[in-house]
Amino acid sequence: MTLKFFWMGGPSWVLQAENLLIGCDPALAPAGTVYRSGKRLIDPRPLSGGSEPVDCWLLTHNHHDHIDEEGILSISPSARLIAHPNLAPRLEGRFESIRYLDWGEATAFVLEGVEVSVQVVPGIHGSSPEMIAYTG
Repeated sequence: MTLKFFWMGGPSWVLQAENLLIGCDPALAPAGTVYRSGKRLIDPRPLSGGSEPVDCWLLTHNHHDHIDEEGILSISPSARLIAHPNLAPRLEGRFESIRYLDWGEATAFVLEGVEVSVQVVPGIHGSSPEMIAYTG
């Protein structure tokens, strides 16, 4: 199987496995956008061509520097979403297929003839109460 990786800037990336496109955290606001955690310094780099919709999005958490409104609008309504539960208020009613997973949970499915397995691992960035309290 051939894999191709495309970094779109910030936390956003797309992995191509055969005909399947899997993306993560579409933060696609332009350079100069101010988030709570800082300012976006470069414009996002869309996939070359930009016309192929991503089949599956991995949405790690509800911070606007990881999924902003431009990013939400870029997601095809028919894409499969694997999302942290804290994103439910922003996603409900907008997409056909959402699976919410929390730390330690997993799911598996087949898309475009490719078997996909997702295992959620703990991850925290910044200095939040969760990060301070987490002892792993």
